[in-house]
Amino acid sequence: MLTPLDPNDLPAVLEICKAAMPNDEITADILLEKTFASQGAERAFHRGYRGTDGHLSALIWAASFESTAGRMGGIRILAVRPQDQRKGIGTLLLKPAEAYCWASGAAKIWMMAMPGNYLTAGIDASYLGSLAFVESVGYVHTGTAHDYACDLSILHETATRLRERVPNEFKIRRATFRERSRVINSAKLLIRGAEEEIECALRRTPPGVFLCLCAKQLVAFIAIEGNNPGTGSIGPLYVCKEYRRLGIGRALILEGMKDLYSRGYHKSLLPWTAPILSDFLYRELKARKVRTGLIFKKSSS
Repeated sequence: MLTPLDPNDLPAVLEICKAAMPNDEITADILLEKTFASQGAERAFHRGYRGTDGHLSALIWAASFESTAGRMGGIRILAVRPQDQRKGIGTLLLKPAEAYCWASGAAKIWMMAMPGNYLTAGIDASYLGSLAFVESVGYVHTGTAHDYACDLSILHETATRLRERVPNEFKIRRATFRERSRVINSAKLLIRGAEEEIECALRRTPPGVFLCLCAKQLVAFIAIEGNNPGTGSIGPLYVCKEYRRLGIGRALILEGMKDLYSRGYHKSLLPWTAPILSDFLYRELKARKVRTGLIFKKSSS
């Protein structure tokens, strides 16, 4: 039987997600951020599957969002207890969630890689059963996301060296919450879909957003812990096209890492890392790849 989820279900949801996604770092705080504490939670589609014993054994959480390519749908969470998989429960949950997304005007549906407030950056490449399932129900592999982890103990020397490489006309500083409208509006224009992460980071104390300005013009920004709290996540990062390859993005990453280190973190996580940063992460930061996620989407046509 399918029923809407309730905040009281979150302990069971956490147990299910940990069992279904053993390689992913999932906590109660993260799940709350993805579900009932997320922006637009009151408009989201969510259902749990309960067996004849009344216990929750599977769930789905879906939402629609605006992107630079128009309205999209996203399956933020789809998890089934391992012992209840291959019984048609995933398909039973997915059909009404997809109908909700299409009815919202979505042109595509992202599977487990919903920009802006994602639980995971795609489906872990080791989850072979999950990969086979999403392909069997019409989702197409469209990209690959790599997550990197970095030991923050190397920071001081590296941060000083990289900061010196940024031309003097660029100033990097922490954002204030009073600048919220400016930063959010810029994000909507430059990297639409990331507003929720930036909003969450701005609400931290002190705000977890760093800006790069040139003659008072905002040319780049980065959010720290705007997604998946407690994991030391860094991003989204955006640098305006005409200011790329000047070391600004790298300097902003270092500012974020210093912020995390000052708050007691020993490692940082850079999810969904762009290929252009891979060499920098390996060479300068001694980062290691800790996860490969596969991105799947389904089109309405």
